[in-house]
Amino acid sequence: MTFTSLPHGLLGLIVSKASKKPFYIGIIGEKILRQLQSCKKLLVRPVLQCTGSITVPGEHFRERLITLGMCPEKTFVLPHGISPISSLG
Repeated sequence: MTFTSLPHGLLGLIVSKASKKPFYIGIIGEKILRQLQSCKKLLVRPVLQCTGSITVPGEHFRERLITLGMCPEKTFVLPHGISPISSLG
């Protein structure tokens, strides 16, 4: 598992290929969107396309990644919110 595509995702891809095991990327910020629209996309896109799955914090973010070419079947929403104190008991 990795939370950034560069350099950690690239390392995950290398280890994944060597070990023949899948890896996934959990994206928590919008830096990845800028990378996919810059010259870094030459490194970022192959990493994201080879991952077993990609998690993002919301549906809007997921749709933006899909628009930029990520596979919808491998891109999932994994919200990371904080419960209000009143619901903690």
